Amino acid sequence: RWCQRGILQYALIRPLVTVASVILLAVKYYDDGAWRFDRGWLWATVINNIGVTISLYFLVLFYQIAKSDLTPYKPLIKFGVIKGIVFFCYWQSVIVMGIVALDWVPPFRDWERARIG
Repeated sequence: RWCQRGILQYALIRPLVTVASVILLAVKYYDDGAWRFDRGWLWATVINNIGVTISLYFLVLFYQIAKSDLTPYKPLIKFGVIKGIVFFCYWQSVIVMGIVALDWVPPFRDWERARIG
C-alpha cells in the first residue's frame, strides 16, 4: 500500500506545484531560474525534486518486490530507460538554469537570462 502511494504521490504533487507556479507567475513571485528563497521557482524545483526522488525510490522498491513475477517481461531495461529519460530531462533544466545563474552563458542578443535557460 505504501509503495503504491509513494509512486503515485508525484501524480498529485506535480499538478499542484504547476498550479502554484502559475499563480506565483501571475503575481510576479515565480521568477523563472532565480535561485532565491523568496521566489517560487526555487521552491517548485525543490518540491518537484523531492517528489521525483520519492517516486523513483518506491518504484525501485516495487521492482524488488515484484521482480520474480515480472521476470518474463524483462522490465529492468524498460524501467531504467524510462526513468532515466524522466530523471535526466528534469535535471537538465535545473543544471541549465544553474549555469545561467552562474553567468557561464554569455548574453545573447536582447534575451533575458530566464529565456536563455
